[in-house]
Amino acid sequence: MPIFDQEAVNPRIFVVGCSRSGTTLLQTLIASHPEVTTFPETNFFLPPDAGNIRAKIEGLLKILTKKDLKKTLLNPPFSYEKRVKTYLSILDRITLQKRNKKIWVEKTPRHIFNVDVINQYVPKALVVYIIRDGREVVSSIVKRAKEYGKQFKYQDIDYAIELWNKSTRIIEKRRGAENGYIIKYEDMVNKPKKTMLKLGNFVHLDYSSVEFNNREKVLKNARMKDESWKDGVDKNIKSRNNKFESYFSAQERAYICKNLTINSFYKF
Repeated sequence: MPIFDQEAVNPRIFVVGCSRSGTTLLQTLIASHPEVTTFPETNFFLPPDAGNIRAKIEGLLKILTKKDLKKTLLNPPFSYEKRVKTYLSILDRITLQKRNKKIWVEKTPRHIFNVDVINQYVPKALVVYIIRDGREVVSSIVKRAKEYGKQFKYQDIDYAIELWNKSTRIIEKRRGAENGYIIKYEDMVNKPKKTMLKLGNFVHLDYSSVEFNNREKVLKNARMKDESWKDGVDKNIKSRNNKFESYFSAQERAYICKNLTINSFYKF
């Protein structure tokens, strides 16, 4: 196992939230800072039944085409703590040695259900939660499932509602958490500079001179080649909250609004 230095990268930033809430856009905004790099979704902290942990690490290395790092897995550790340290060591090494950066941001939306594990095992972890109007999230999930059915089977209206409700309940509980920060999608797209300046205070980065309109290179680091549903994230920052009224029938809209959980962020 590679030697792990818990102080080497500070902070280690995780972006989480319900799928289709603007997590990729937020990821690219954070990684626009010259001291920050990022990666495709690693899925590392998902439960074991979501895939073998060693396979996840090998998959990450394949995504990043850093074949030389595979030698760190020749003698894989078996305790969960050591597995996490191996994972963090790989991300830290890529950040510091391969990309000459100081900080990394990892974005796996479903890690929102495993934040306690991240907090327990990752030194210097900061978690950024993003939340978006549930009506638009449901619209975007269902629309993506219809366009990319092979990758997103069974993601219908009920699936989308349940996913948003579970994510929102977690975000509500995390209000005021010392190492957590909540961003509303609508604030991010309508006032990106102001939003990032505030977030910068939380992650200890100065975004006052950072330009956010040229994120093509950042997006390449943040996605895999076959994730075409992320096309355009690096373009002009604008609200995409325009699907709900036109995408669903009146009956479907009423059903969605009735079943979205009551929360302090949005009124339906």
